[in-house]
This record gives sequence, structure tokens and C-alpha cells, in this order.
Amino acid sequence: MSLSPSLHRCPLPVSRAKAQSAADPGAFPQAAQQHSPIKSLQSSAESIGESIRVWLCHSMAIIPYTLFISHASEDLSLAMAVASQLEDEGVAYFLDHHHLVPGDDFRKVILDRIRASHEFLWLITPEAMGSPWLPFELGVAQSMNIRIIPMLHRISVAQFSEHRRWYGLVSNLTMATVEGFASLKAGLMVRVHRHAKMVYDDSSQRPEGKPSEMEIALAISVLNLNRRRPL
Repeated sequence: MSLSPSLHRCPLPVSRAKAQSAADPGAFPQAAQQHSPIKSLQSSAESIGESIRVWLCHSMAIIPYTLFISHASEDLSLAMAVASQLEDEGVAYFLDHHHLVPGDDFRKVILDRIRASHEFLWLITPEAMGSPWLPFELGVAQSMNIRIIPMLHRISVAQFSEHRRWYGLVSNLTMATVEGFASLKAGLMVRVHRHAKMVYDDSSQRPEGKPSEMEIALAISVLNLNRRRPL
């Protein structure tokens, strides 16, 4: 599996004429004009949202915003469930089970992938507390000043705090839970889209019809609806 985000849901770049039409919030489709103002606005937002979705997909493919998933071997099923939801959203990630192949120098690969990642998701479980490998991964992430997201599962903050060796490393960070993954994912998508915008602004590899700042804000809000699906 490639580290690039899944783009199977990304349409081809829209034509300049279609993009220009979608970029005008006042240019409601004729069919929408026959309905109520609310439906017309919704139709216009959906049209803009489709145009921006093209833009986001292509920007995310140029330099993907990557999440490194750190987990104990006993928690592979949980890590794969997280990875599946990230892939559904087109977010690039690294998961050892998916990306390491026979013959890889796994220590070097993991080191390189953490350094290349934008965020580090640490799955904190009772089994993770006994892992001899996770301290290395966490140490690399901290040395690179990568955003670290501690996510608790089957262990409370109070129980986690008893493991002073671990808790002291992330005690200053806001912690997430598997049950709250939908909210975590919503925040992640905001950062992914912000990164895509920066890449888009700096890149010559753009689909036609660049949208305005107002349209970007509106469409990202539209795209973020219905993302709150639990694990």
C-alpha cells in the first residue's frame, strides 16, 4: 500500500468554465432557482464543495499530510481500524503492518517515516505500557517536534498516570480516547486541509479554477459534515 492518500474518490480536475461557474456563489443552477432559497443555497454550497474537493484531493496528492500510527503489536487490530478510517478520508498514514516488507531495515524505515510525518498518533493501552519499542518511536517524535496525539483505549488517565515513565512524557498534552476518535478526526481533517491549501498555494500542479478564500472556507465546512463516524 502506498503512503500517498487514497484518491479513488477524487474526480478529474474540473474544466475552467465549470470551475468558474462553481466559484460564483450567486450563480445558482437553474434547477436550484426553482426551489426555496434554503435549497438554492444548499445546492450552491454543494457545487462549490465539489469544486473544492477536486482542489483538496490534488493538493493532498502532491505532498501528503502524513500520520504515523504507533502501537503495540497486541493492538494491531485497533491500529488497522484507525488506519481504515484515515484511508476513507484520503489521509496518508504509516502503519508498520501495511508498509514494512520482508528485507526492510525496520529500525531505519520507522525512523525515516517518523521524521517524514506531520503527526504521531500514539495508541495507549495496557499492552503498550510493556512495549520495549514504543519509547524509541516516541523519543524520535519528540526530538523532531512532531505533533503527538496520545489516544487512550482500555486504560483511564488515572491508570495511565501510574506509569510515570510514560505519563511524564506526554502529561502536558490533551489526551484523546478511542470513543472520541470522531472529534479527533475532525480536528485532524482541518489540519490536513490547511496543509493542502499551503501546498496548493505554493505548487504549479493545480487543477483549473482556483477558488476564493471565502469559497474555500465554505466548502471545507461542507466537506467536514458527516465525518463524525465512530470506530
